[in-house]
Formats: sequence, C-alpha cells, structure tokens
Amino acid sequence: MSASESVTKRIGTRIACARRAAGMTQQQLSERLDIARSSIANLERGHQDMPISRIAVIAEILSLDLADLVRAGDLPPAPHDVRIRRVYEVTCETCGGTVIDCPADRAVALESKRDHIAYWRADEARRVIARAAGDLRDDRNDHEGG
Repeated sequence: MSASESVTKRIGTRIACARRAAGMTQQQLSERLDIARSSIANLERGHQDMPISRIAVIAEILSLDLADLVRAGDLPPAPHDVRIRRVYEVTCETCGGTVIDCPADRAVALESKRDHIAYWRADEARRVIARAAGDLRDDRNDHEGG
C-alpha cells in the first residue's frame, strides 16, 4: 500500500464511521452528493480519491468539520523552499589551501584574490625588513662588543 493509498483509506474509514454515526446509508449520502453509491463505497474502502472540495461537502452533510475527516498527518509535507546560488571558493595554495572568501560573483572573487596576494606580499615584505633589521642589530652588537 502506497502512502497516498493509506491516506485515502484513513479518510475513507473516517467518512464511513461518520456516516454510520449519522445514521445514513451509502445510498442516502450518494443521493445528497449526486454521485453513484459505488463511488461512496469505493471512497470508504480507500479505492477512490476525491477532491478536497467534495470531502468538504461530505463533512458538511455529516455535520462535521473538514478537520474531522482530513487530519494534518494526511496532508503531504510542504515543499522545501530551495534556492540555488553560485559560489566561488577562493583558495591560496601558498597558505596551505586556506579559504579566503566565498563571494557570490566572479569579480568579487578576483578582487579577494588580489587583496590576499597584496596582503601576503606586504606581510612577507614586513618579515624581510624585520629579519634585516634583526641582522643589522646583530651586526651592531658584534661591533660594539668586539
């Protein structure tokens, strides 16, 4: 039995129970709906699907609320709201593949790459200068002490 068949079976069973509780026959209900008695029989057995508008009319005839016949668990799940967006992943092999940025357009990704390279070069230049300054200090200490 598929999921939709089990739903129609559950709704059909509720309709049959409500119809009997109201003291109605399938024939009487079918006449009120202006459909064949066999359609009511098939509906109650879960062998026939009916539009929700028809089930609402059945609920009204049986003095029920539509929610008495169709429950929340009978309804299909709401569709997911899925969005697709393009993402550029900018990585730097020099830094060990560190993700720099994940912007949504190519121009921003390229700018991010340029900014990273510029920062890396400036940082490298600061280290070279710092090393050179340290070497100069070491040279001065050798001269002063020697």
